[in-house]
Amino acid sequence: MRPLLTLMCVFALGCDSAASSDPEDAAPPPATDAAPPPGADGAPPPGTDGAPPPVTDAEPPPATDAAPPSVMDAAPPPVSDAAAPSALDLLETQVVFDVSASTATATVTLVTHGVQRAQLSAEGLTDLQVRTAEGAALDFTYDAGQLSLPVVDGEPFTFVATYGYAEQGLFEGLLPGGRSTLTWPNHCGNLFPCNTDPADGLRLSVEVVGLAPGDVVVSTPPLEVDAPPYVAAYALGPYTWRSYGTTPSGTVVGAWIRPGEADEADRGLGTLLEVFGWYEANLGPYPFGTQAGAVSVEWGPTAVGGMEHHPFWHVSGALGDPLVQAHEAAHGWFGDGVRLRCWEDMVLSEGVADYLAAAAATLQGDFFVWSTYRQAAEAAVARSPLDVARPDGCNLLEPASTWYFSGIPYKKGALFLRALAQRVGDDALLDALGVFFRAHVGRAAGVDDLLAVIRSETDYDPADCADTWLKQAALPEAGPCP
Repeated sequence: MRPLLTLMCVFALGCDSAASSDPEDAAPPPATDAAPPPGADGAPPPGTDGAPPPVTDAEPPPATDAAPPSVMDAAPPPVSDAAAPSALDLLETQVVFDVSASTATATVTLVTHGVQRAQLSAEGLTDLQVRTAEGAALDFTYDAGQLSLPVVDGEPFTFVATYGYAEQGLFEGLLPGGRSTLTWPNHCGNLFPCNTDPADGLRLSVEVVGLAPGDVVVSTPPLEVDAPPYVAAYALGPYTWRSYGTTPSGTVVGAWIRPGEADEADRGLGTLLEVFGWYEANLGPYPFGTQAGAVSVEWGPTAVGGMEHHPFWHVSGALGDPLVQAHEAAHGWFGDGVRLRCWEDMVLSEGVADYLAAAAATLQGDFFVWSTYRQAAEAAVARSPLDVARPDGCNLLEPASTWYFSGIPYKKGALFLRALAQRVGDDALLDALGVFFRAHVGRAAGVDDLLAVIRSETDYDPADCADTWLKQAALPEAGPCP
């Protein structure tokens, strides 16, 4: 596989653990707080001289003003998402939160297909008022958490909503304590009017005002590519930006950290610059701006993992875990850059992100990642013996369920791709993933779309192997696809 560096992963909300090399390898040694392993030849990765890249603690750059990169020469304007299976297509949402008053203003542009009223999720919003962009009153209704608006079918329409919002249960919007947000998978309506259909992407931006003295906000900057609504987020705290350098493609990689977290950040992100550059070189341009990195947040004492709020993904209890960082970074390409058509296509997001993180770890000389993945998959299947990685149907399954948190879509998805790479070659699979990303960036896609690209690019039909790994409950034997 093409030269790189180190890494591993853990699944969101206390989800993903990772490792490195072949399934046949011996069990990994106990985890330690040591620095990431050296390169495969026993020497540190090129350009590091045995130490992490230089870091800086200078005054942080604006978290919301980074210029967007070129994804396809120039980022296209918001357009109707014709692939969305819903009658509602959101085009753009700009939200301004006033944290001192717990109020917000959302400016939303949408278009409908075949209906005369737009139905949006808004279950956690209070004192809701809705007007046109010009300030005229609208004949809206708000019932059982649903906002209904009159529209002219097929014509883009912009409205402005003002409302109150409040802390919610864990992982359902504004987290307890009010310091950060998390709406994955379908709780965006607790923060702004939205469409929870994962296929419906939109341009997002989040601004936060009314900060307390000493607080810095890290929020979603104006995006120039359509993304799922759960990407939108903010975090408050005494943050400073710790930079690890700039990739050859021009993306600044770093972390928003709090006092006392620099050493932990260095352990987790000391090699992320090279990982990120490897993703860009092999998959395609990073679609979420020219600055990216982790934000250290607190989800509670038992919640460990990360959440893909690109370009600034949140991590709790895992700032120093390089696998978590590699996994969450990979979502900039798979899961956020290319979003899911259906929740049942979770392998396209979590399985691919786990695979990429493990591939990076392997290239860096971590010789236990694939055996660790195998052990995690065995444990997941033992816990959930009837679950498959890719269930039938489209949005019939509740994503935040025991199926998702079992880890089966993660580890069986990644191990399927590992078996596929052993069949067609590491570089051939990586090339196919890049072709797929560049063709689908900013769009919704499914596992079948990825399999079709792999078939076209490698002259190998992965359908039977995919069914064995993803549609059957049993865990297949390790080894290449037949």
